[in-house]
Amino acid sequence: MHDKRIQGPRDPGPGPASPAASAGLRATVGRAIGSPLAATLLSFVWPGLGQLYIRRRREALLFAIPTVAVVAWLALQMRQGGLVFIGNFFADSFLALTFLALTIFIGVWRALSMAHAYVQAAPRRRPRKVDLGVMGGLLLLILVSHVWVVRTAWAAYQLDTRISQNDLMRDIPTIAPDPSEEYVASPTPTRMPFAPVSTTAPYQPTFSPTAAPPRSSRVTILLTGIDRLDTNSHALMDSLLVVSLDTRTGKVAMVSVPRDTANYEFYWGGDAGVNTKINNFYNLVRANLIDAPDPPLTALKREIGWLVGVKIDYYALVDLHGFRVLVDMIGGICVYNPRAINDPFTGTFVPKGDVCMDGITTLKYVRSRHGAGDNDYTRAARQQDVLFAISKKLATPEGLLLLPDLLELAGTSVQTDFPLKTINKYISVAQRLESKDVCECVLGPPYNYHPPTTETKGTWTSRLKPPLVAGLSVYLFGTDSRYYGLEGIIPQACRR
Repeated sequence: MHDKRIQGPRDPGPGPASPAASAGLRATVGRAIGSPLAATLLSFVWPGLGQLYIRRRREALLFAIPTVAVVAWLALQMRQGGLVFIGNFFADSFLALTFLALTIFIGVWRALSMAHAYVQAAPRRRPRKVDLGVMGGLLLLILVSHVWVVRTAWAAYQLDTRISQNDLMRDIPTIAPDPSEEYVASPTPTRMPFAPVSTTAPYQPTFSPTAAPPRSSRVTILLTGIDRLDTNSHALMDSLLVVSLDTRTGKVAMVSVPRDTANYEFYWGGDAGVNTKINNFYNLVRANLIDAPDPPLTALKREIGWLVGVKIDYYALVDLHGFRVLVDMIGGICVYNPRAINDPFTGTFVPKGDVCMDGITTLKYVRSRHGAGDNDYTRAARQQDVLFAISKKLATPEGLLLLPDLLELAGTSVQTDFPLKTINKYISVAQRLESKDVCECVLGPPYNYHPPTTETKGTWTSRLKPPLVAGLSVYLFGTDSRYYGLEGIIPQACRR
């Protein structure tokens, strides 16, 4: 007898699933691959990476392609460096505004990509606190970094306009005439004799104005400072520093003119009085006590250039309060101090050797001149050292991070006629500067002498020795010097 059992339909086994079931399975598997936090982090690094991580390839392309286009454009613009790129904002306002718009766009695009990647990786999962904390931190980092970039671009875009509107001298009273001071000398003033440079070809101290030879690689700026905190008296420009950069050779010459220089030649002809100091020249022109053919700052620029022997292209007037803030902003500076300073008059005490200083100490350091062995000439030399130290500090990555604040400070603390649209011609050269490329000189002894006070109505002054100044000028500036080619001039390096 056979055992007959009722059998059901045969199990077909693991056959092909329906299309709907397959799609659901793929979606389930896709959501199960990787973590939402990892997808968010990847989209933070680069929009679209998080979508690619969770296998959302179409969305990955959607987020990645605009980012690639913007980064490619930025790389093309920055092929000469970040500072040069920012410098282009001064000459091209459309570039600056385009960069601002793209920076805002990329910031928003990154945030959207992060949010999309997180939601797609865990569509039904309630966000954990740790996930929200990480996402909040990443969004804050995006906000801070993009705000920094926008601030930098906007400050650079506005800088030219802000500086052009500055008038640092507006609160300074006009000087009143001093009956004891002779502002303009007679056509043939009495001068103390000095030995000529060449005994075979005596130097003639008086020149008629001549056109400077054509120049294509030199830019020269007159730097001077003003303290607007003291508006009870007229401004004495005690720092008169000529900075000349040759873009072809990459060399820089710094020449400081002593503040008590008097009885100097005017560039339009004639001479200043025996007790009329160069640091008061601006005020005297401003008060019409010296009849210069140009406005006060332009006249000062041309006068200093006439004495040093090189055409000064631009001036830069710096608020000394802003100078102190600048030094503090960059974290102080370090220089080598060749002589200990003990100046109770200004409260300046700086030891000999390598020293690092904050803003207020640096300001005292460049202004002190009453310590033992100190004078206007040692002070001018310190000013040149400090200027070079600041320029090197600004060229560091830390200086670049401070760029928005530095640009805003410059917008309120600097007055200049320098065309910022041309700044990129000099940035790359300045970044390569080393100490060996900079020649610093102060026109103190042997380039000047102090006449007896009996000849200067009791005023302590100094007078330049034109033969030596001319030789230094030709050595530093070559054919750009107005003294070049004059008979009897011997080019000589600085004898400071």
